[in-house]
Amino acid sequence: MTIKKLVKIFLTTTLVLLMVITGLLAFYVWKAGETQRKLAEAAYQAAEQKRDNNVLDAKLADPQKESQVCTLIYLGSENSKREIASAYICFYDRNEKTLKFISVPGESCFEISNELYKDLAASQANLGQIVRLSQVYRYFKSENGLRAGMLMLNEYLGINIGHYMFIPAGGVDKIFYFNEKGKSVFLSDFQAALINGDSLTVNSIIDKCYKAGYTDMTKGTIEDILAEMEGMNPNSITFASIPGNRKNRGFMIDSKKALGTMFGGGG
Repeated sequence: MTIKKLVKIFLTTTLVLLMVITGLLAFYVWKAGETQRKLAEAAYQAAEQKRDNNVLDAKLADPQKESQVCTLIYLGSENSKREIASAYICFYDRNEKTLKFISVPGESCFEISNELYKDLAASQANLGQIVRLSQVYRYFKSENGLRAGMLMLNEYLGINIGHYMFIPAGGVDKIFYFNEKGKSVFLSDFQAALINGDSLTVNSIIDKCYKAGYTDMTKGTIEDILAEMEGMNPNSITFASIPGNRKNRGFMIDSKKALGTMFGGGG
C-alpha cells in the first residue's frame, strides 16, 4: 500500500471521527439544554404552586358580581402612616339596599390559629400569634399586612370578609364623623352626596382617599359601588360597635356576640 493511500485512509478516518465527535457533542449540548429547560419549567411550576398556596396571594372575589359586598375598611392613624386607628367591617347588601358598619377598635387583640400563623409567618418572621389590629400594617414589609388583617379577623370571627381597603387619616374626616364618645356616622355632607347621586362630590373624595395597593379593589369599582347607593333610604345606613371588653392587653372581641351584632339586630 502506497503512502498516498495511507494518507487518504488516515484523512478519511479522521474526518469520520471528527463528524462522530461533533455529533456526540451536539447531542450532549442539546440534552443538557433540554435538562435545563425541564428544570427551569419544574422550578417555575413549583413557584406557581407555592404562590397559589400562599394565602396572601389568593385571588379574591369580584365585588361587582357579589350580592353582598363585605369589606374591612381600615382607618389610618394621625400618629403614624403605618398604624391603624380603628376599622369598620362594612356590609353592603345589593338586594336589600342596606349598608351596615361595625366599628372595630384599633387596640383589638385576637389570637390566630397555628395553621394561619404558619402561612402568614412565612411572609413575616416577626409575626406573633396574638396580634393587635392597629399593628397589622407594621407586621409586614408591604401592604400585605392589610390583607393579613382581613384573614385574621375572618378566622377569629368565623365570617367571610371578602375585601379590604385603607383610608389614610387625612381622608377619614371627609367621610366619617366621630362624637366625643367615639361613636361614628357618615359625615352629613358625604351621606347627602351619596344618597343624592352627587358623583362629582363623592368621586372627588375617593380621589383623595384612594391609594393603589392599599385595597384589592380598583378606584373605578369603588366608585361604581357607591353610585349604586343613589336613592338609598338614610335609615338603611347603620353604624354599630363590635361587642367586647377592654382588658390590660387591649380590647378583646366577644366573637359570639359579634355575630349577633353583624347578622342580627344588635347595635
